[in-house]
Amino acid sequence: MLFKTQFWERISISIITFPAKRTISH
Repeated sequence: MLFKTQFWERISISIITFPAKRTISH
């Protein structure tokens, strides 16, 4: 359960930070 929570937390962070990183990089 903890692993699953950590996994989804990581996915959420990636989804949130990825576009931001692309915008900054661009």
